[in-house]
Amino acid sequence: MLAKFVDAVIDPVRMDQAVAAVEHELIPEFLEHDGALHGYWSAEMGSGHVLALTVWRDADALLASAAAHGAARATVGERIGLRLCSVTTLPVLATSRVSDRAADRAHPEWIRVTWVDGVTPAMRDGLPQLYRSTVADQSASAGFCGSYWLGDERSPEACAVSLWDGTADLVAGSGASRRRRRRLARALGFGIKSVHEYRTFAVIHAAPERAGVAAEVATV
Repeated sequence: MLAKFVDAVIDPVRMDQAVAAVEHELIPEFLEHDGALHGYWSAEMGSGHVLALTVWRDADALLASAAAHGAARATVGERIGLRLCSVTTLPVLATSRVSDRAADRAHPEWIRVTWVDGVTPAMRDGLPQLYRSTVADQSASAGFCGSYWLGDERSPEACAVSLWDGTADLVAGSGASRRRRRRLARALGFGIKSVHEYRTFAVIHAAPERAGVAAEVATV
C-alpha cells in the first residue's frame, strides 16, 4: 500500500467551500478507482492548514488517479483558493484497526501526524515487533481507532499517523503519546521532527467491499 499526503492552506473563512468540494467532487472522484482504499481530509481549523491523506493499493492505482484527475483537482483547488504546500508519497509499512467498532466507524474526529528523522535499516528490521508493542500500548487509550506507519527504505524520514474518536480522547491520550515518542526516540536514536493534530471533516473507507462504501462528511 501507498499513502499520499497533500498539505495545503486555505483562508479559514472559506473552509466550508473546501468541505463541499471534498464531499461533492473529490470523494466521488476518489471512488472511481479500484485501487483507492481509504481517504482522510482534515484541517487545523484556526490556521486553515489542510491535510488530505489517501491510501492506495499500489503505485499503479495512485498513478492512474493522478493521470485521470490531476488537472481537475488542481482546478478545484484554484476555485476555492487552496494553496498547495507539498505532496508526499510513502509506502505503508504497517497498519492497524483496533476493533470491529473502530473499523466500522467512518469518522474518527482527529488525526495525529508525527514525523521522525534518523530511521536506519536496522530499525526497519525490527519494525514488526516494535509496531505490535506500540499498538498494544496505544490500544489502552480510550478512543484510539488505528494507525499507519509510513516510510521509505531510501530515506531516513518516516511518519506515524494515529486516528482518534474525539477531542476528549485525543487530549486524554496525549500524555501517553508523548511518553511513547520519547521512549522510542531514546531507544532507537531517531529524532522527532514535528507533531501535528488535525480535525477531520471527511473520511471514507472504500475497502474491502466497495459495494458497502461508507463516507461521512462533517459540518465545520
